[in-house]
Amino acid sequence: MEDFIKSAFGYFGGPSPGVKEHDLIGESVEIGKTHFRIRRVIAEGMYMYKYMTLGGYAIVFEGYDPSQGKSFAIKKRLSGHPNIMRFFGVACAGKEKGKHVGNEFLIVTELCSGGPLKDYLPPPHQGKHLPPNIVLQILAQTSRAIQHMHKQSPPIIHRDLKVENILLSDSFTVKLCDFGSATTETFAPCVTWSAVERGRVQESLEKVTTPMYRPPEMLDLYLNYPINEALDIWGFGCIMFYLVCGYHPFEDSAKLAILNANFNLPPCDTGFEPFHNLIRQMLLVDPTQRPNINSIYGELSDLATTLNVPAFESIIFNEEVKRRLRNCAKPKESHTVSPSTPSSFEASAPPLPSSAPPSRSSVGLNVNASRNARRHCPPSPTNGSISSGDSSEVPERSSSGVLGFLKGSAGHLIKNIRETSSRVMEAVTA
Repeated sequence: MEDFIKSAFGYFGGPSPGVKEHDLIGESVEIGKTHFRIRRVIAEGMYMYKYMTLGGYAIVFEGYDPSQGKSFAIKKRLSGHPNIMRFFGVACAGKEKGKHVGNEFLIVTELCSGGPLKDYLPPPHQGKHLPPNIVLQILAQTSRAIQHMHKQSPPIIHRDLKVENILLSDSFTVKLCDFGSATTETFAPCVTWSAVERGRVQESLEKVTTPMYRPPEMLDLYLNYPINEALDIWGFGCIMFYLVCGYHPFEDSAKLAILNANFNLPPCDTGFEPFHNLIRQMLLVDPTQRPNINSIYGELSDLATTLNVPAFESIIFNEEVKRRLRNCAKPKESHTVSPSTPSSFEASAPPLPSSAPPSRSSVGLNVNASRNARRHCPPSPTNGSISSGDSSEVPERSSSGVLGFLKGSAGHLIKNIRETSSRVMEAVTA
């Protein structure tokens, strides 16, 4: 029966033509005593696939890099901040692929159903921008996430900040993601460094960064500038430029332009003046002259207070977003869990922190200052639920919904065949 259900899901809900099928789709996997049913692929990367599970959670499959253990430790340290993608657990298993022996990892994260920020941005070079208040909300929430990283001891450096790595939660708040490049390692090139040493470090940095977002100190190690968290300030400056101007300051990744910080800010539109000064400071060639994230976060928070912008609340991009948030706010039927079979997922997950704006009495961010968590939209009932018991329980508990889905899909298919057959017969008899 289970094989039949998997086959049916593959037929009625399978990938579009030309989309590669993956081994895990339809499978049940166990991570941290919780069973997940893999539903479909929602994203792919160089070293990973991202799947959506029944129940509305995301599972990231990352493979074949023995050094990934450090990345998972960083994910766990950062998880729990309202503007950082939430990390729930990881499972690891050795696997051999030809001559390459490494590890496969399954990472469970929250599913950011609001989608990528880039989907809400106007096309580049069209002279269109998001309203200044929306831009301010995005930047304030992103800066709060970066501040949380940089205030760790030692500071955690993202190293790949870009527009594509900003997602939106179901309540349309910023969620910073993709910490595969994150590190606590810094470098201090000096005159005693050999060419071999510079080349080795530069090669390692190029593997984990995006060309058009690389700062000068990464492009030319002979400048002997320190390579530390200031490189995130440069990347954040590029993001700010993109949101304010509608295009990237170094979209052709020209090395000479980046080394000289040669960019052109267009004439200031009304409402964007405060951002221009920040951009100029963040895109300075010398990393020691750039402001730190505390200063940037403070500037953006003060600006939001002055303009009466709810910087850390839901970002209302358009009427469709407003409608979705309204639907999320509607009370829904609650689903109770039997005390005899508690969900291991709920028991092990850390509590959601408050997303209320922090006190301006201190630039430092205390994510535990409030116990009142933002009310999130619960997962859609069509996504099923997560069971903490044996995986064999999943088809039993959701069999009526699955069979109803199959019955409905089969009915539509038969109806379409009948209609098509009738049209063919009419054409023949005519």
